[in-house]
Parts: sequence; C-alpha cells; structure tokens
Amino acid sequence: MEQSGEKSKIAPEVMNDHPADSDSNADPKSLALGPGVGSRLRLRVTLLALALLMMAVILNVSSISSALPTISRDLGINAIEAFWVGTSSLICSANEAAFQPVYGSLSSILGRKPVMMMAIAFFTAGTIISSQASNAIILLLGRSIQGLGAGGIHSLSEVILTDVVPLRLRGRYLAYLNSTWAFGSITGPVIGAAFAQKVTWRWLFYINIPLVVSGFILMMMFTKLQPLPDSMRKKLHNIDGGGIILFTGGITAVLIPVTWGGVMYDWDSWQTLTPFLIGGACLVFFVAYEAYIAANPMIPLALFRTRTLVVSYVGTTTMGLILSCGLYYLPFYFQAVKGYSPILSGVALFPVTFTLVPGAMATGVLISRTGLYRGMVWAGWLISTIGLGFNCFVRVDSPDVLWIMCLVVRGLGMGMLLSSLNLTVLAAAAPQREEAAGAATMYTFFSALGQTLGVALGGTIFANRIRASLQAQPSLEALLSNVTSGHHADSVALIQMVGDISDPATRHQVQKVYVDSLRVVWAFCCALSGVAGLLSLATRHYDMSQQVVTQQALRGRTMTRSRSRSRTIESGDIMVDLHRRDLSKASGSFRSAGDPDGPVHVW
Repeated sequence: MEQSGEKSKIAPEVMNDHPADSDSNADPKSLALGPGVGSRLRLRVTLLALALLMMAVILNVSSISSALPTISRDLGINAIEAFWVGTSSLICSANEAAFQPVYGSLSSILGRKPVMMMAIAFFTAGTIISSQASNAIILLLGRSIQGLGAGGIHSLSEVILTDVVPLRLRGRYLAYLNSTWAFGSITGPVIGAAFAQKVTWRWLFYINIPLVVSGFILMMMFTKLQPLPDSMRKKLHNIDGGGIILFTGGITAVLIPVTWGGVMYDWDSWQTLTPFLIGGACLVFFVAYEAYIAANPMIPLALFRTRTLVVSYVGTTTMGLILSCGLYYLPFYFQAVKGYSPILSGVALFPVTFTLVPGAMATGVLISRTGLYRGMVWAGWLISTIGLGFNCFVRVDSPDVLWIMCLVVRGLGMGMLLSSLNLTVLAAAAPQREEAAGAATMYTFFSALGQTLGVALGGTIFANRIRASLQAQPSLEALLSNVTSGHHADSVALIQMVGDISDPATRHQVQKVYVDSLRVVWAFCCALSGVAGLLSLATRHYDMSQQVVTQQALRGRTMTRSRSRSRTIESGDIMVDLHRRDLSKASGSFRSAGDPDGPVHVW
C-alpha cells in the first residue's frame, strides 16, 4: 500500500471514479481489473494456501472445547487452568485482537509475505509445544504462542485477499474463505472429541502441522507479490513502535481482567479493576499518539470517522461473540443434559454447518453479482436474533426438533453475516482508497475480539449462574464444592459429575440448573444481536465498483475483461481501468505515477 506523502504521485485523473459514466449494474467482470492468464494459477493456489492456513487456525480454536474434559483428566488440570486453556489462545488471538493491527501495519511496511511467514512460524512453534505438553503450564504457553501466530494468519489472509482480488469480485472469494472458517468451526468439536476418545488429544495439535506446512510451501512457491521498494533501514524506521507498545499493552491489560472477572477474582476486586483501568488509560494515550504524534500510524484512525464502518465493526464484534459462545458452550450442553458422548456432541452441531456454510457462500456470491449488501446484513441480524430467542425456550426435556431448529436458524443468520459484514467494511473503506488493507485488518481484529469476549463473558455468566443456582437449592448445595474452584464453577467438572449421579431426581435437578444457566447466556447473546441489528440500520450503501489502491498485488500482467465502455491501459507494473474520455490524459498520469517508489495497482 502506498505510504503517506506519496498520494500525489497518482494523478487525479487516474483516481477519479467518474460515477456518472460507470455502470453499477454491469457485469462485475467489466468493472474491475483481474489477473491475467499468467497469474491465474498463482491466484488460485494462493487462495488454496490461505484456506489451508485458515483451516488450521480455526481447528486450533474450535476443537479444544469437546476435548477439554479428556485433557483435564490426563494432565490433572483444575477448573481455573481448564478455563485458561480454553481462553489463552483466544486472548493471544485477540492479540489477534492486540497483534492483528500490528501484523497489518508491519505487512504494509515489510511486505505481506514475510510477515505471514513469521506468523506461520509462531503458530507452528506453538503447535509443537502444545502437542508435547506434560502439564498445564506448558500447554498454556503453547496455546498462547499458537494464538499469537493465529492472529497474523487470520489477519493477513484477509489483507492478502484484499490486495489480489478486485472489490466487486471479492465476495465470491471471501465466501470460500469464510466457508472454510465456518466448516472448521463446526467440524472442530467432532474432530477434537474423536481424537480425545479414540486416539489421543495430542492429535488435536498434530493435525495442524500438515495443514500449516502445506500452506507454507504453496505460499512460498506461488504467492509472488510485488516487492516494496524501500530499503530495510527505511522500512524499520517506518514501524510505529510507540503505537505498537501502547496498543498491545492496552488491549492485553483490558482483556485479562475481562477474562478472569468473576472467575478468579470478583469484578470489584483490585486484581480486576487495576489492569482494566491501566489498559483503558493506555488505549486513550494510544489514540492521542496515533492522531498527533505518529508519523506512520499503525491504525488509520480515519476509518472510524465513517459511520458505516463504526456500526459494522460493532456488528463484527457481536457476531464473533455469538459464534464463539455457541460453539464453545453448546457441546457442554449436549454432554451434560442430553447425555451425548463428546463425539456425538460435536455431531449435534451439524445443523449449524448445513446452514452456516451455504449461507455464507450464497451471500458472498449474491453480493458480488448485485453489489447490494445492506439487505443481507439486516436479514442476517433478524434471523440470528430469532434463532437465539428460540434457544431461550429449550428445556431439559425439550424434543430434539426444538434445539435442531434453533441451530438451523442461528446458522443461517450467522452465515449471512459472516460474508455481508466483511464486504460492507471493504465497500465502506473503498472511498478512502489506501485504507482497504487497514479496514480488512480491523475487521479481523474486531472479529477476534468478539470471539475472546464470547468465551470469557459467556463463561463468566454461566459460571456465576451455576454457582448461584446450586447455592439456592439446599439439596444441591453440597455438590457445589465438587464443581467449584475459587470463584469459578467448572462446567467440565459438572459434566463429569452429572454422569456419576445415580439418583434420577437429583440428576434432573442438576441438568435443570445447567440449562437455566445457559438460558441466561443465550438471552444475553439474543439481546446483543437485536441491538447490533438496530445499529446496522445506519449502514450506508457504497458502490462496489470503486477502485482500491495497493502496492502488493500478485506479480504478472494484469488485464481487464471489459465491454466497449472501458479499456485497460498499461505502463510497466501500473494497471488502471479508465473510461474512454480519460485516455488522452493517461500518458501524463503514468509519467507522474512511474516513480522510483515502486508500482501502484489500482483495482
């Protein structure tokens, strides 16, 4: 992406969209530049590599919940440690909420590919450490390093796709990546349970290695991006070190007390309030630093002046929260209440798969063809809210058809949101031209932030309701000491305890406590979904045929497949789609653009 101070090198004639002349209803192939024949293979293999890496990342997150009881028994993990095993990767993956913007910023300075290779190295190292863990400390260390790498992989997958695919065509390619993410989210619990029961839980980590290695090799061989021209000394000078320290420190300090509030310490304790206040202060200083001091800001604050981007980022956080809450805690419901094995509890999530994945793919393709996304966002929130509302009516003795219907409706709504919110962000950022990669990075940041909050806040609500319900019933209060550690009611220990209760009446009481506690979690998610849906009404429509600037497109000749109204003009590495009336101005534009600072690609 072109650095600040260099915007003038692209002439206004080249940058002008000429909305009066553009045909927003035309075939998207006529409105955007695409890869030429020589780079089509590289594009397809690059997308395959990104899909493999994304699959490894999401399996790392989604497979742990169904295997957690087995891991806890094998390593002797207590309630608090089990909670941190589940959230440690997400916290560093919200270092996918702290490090994702860092990865995005570094990739704009050092190059997408080198930074992606660094993220893959972190993820692989964490995978190896986790697979060999002999106690909770080593497992937590490995999971945290995994999360650090996962943040980069997730973030840069979106950014690289933004660089190599035009905006109007991006929906169909995002649908593939989103479907990979959704498929891994649903199959992860089944895979985790199967390995934990039939082989060993260590295979949860072994399975990531071939996926990551394959993605690494394919990217090394086929992902040939345009190199950035600056010297290494200048690149290092452009890194926003102050912003990185303030942001990562602030986000981490805020997320840790959010995670342990009500679990390890009370919400009003100094252990919770102190890091929260320190983190909040760091984030306030970060905003001031980026706005007034940083020469090359890590996060483009201009993005947050656009109303559509703000409400979309709120929606993205909410979507991540709801998805992770469901995928993490539903398997516990199936095991404790329905009596399913870990494998069957993963299979029970399949109703989500059969609607979420097709919903995400169909939404991405429809938006690519029509250029309309607001209706998809609104419909997604409405359907998701209805599905979560249905969840609140599930009882211990409810028929299977009720919870299946809930999952089908929720899956369809989440699938629609998965693609439509992403494309809304990219379309709203397109008028700012050089901020497309930053917008994509912030999308993955808020998605990861939501995932972390979903597991942490959902766990806090659930644990506190379990403890309060057991204390309120004298016949069950004696069980409280068996399923609590400190302030935390252990959902894993409760699953094991339910299976050991011989008295049917007592077992039914405990199951009712479990369902009633989860109902509060679903009601919380339902309320958030409704609020996010109302906020989404403020979304504006943006033309998806707008041009986006990048310096890191795939190498190779570029051509436009166009009708008679537009042509492609070529000058070295610079490809610009211009209408006929601009042709006379093209040569001067290219002379001003063809400078030593490197090629600029205008999608």
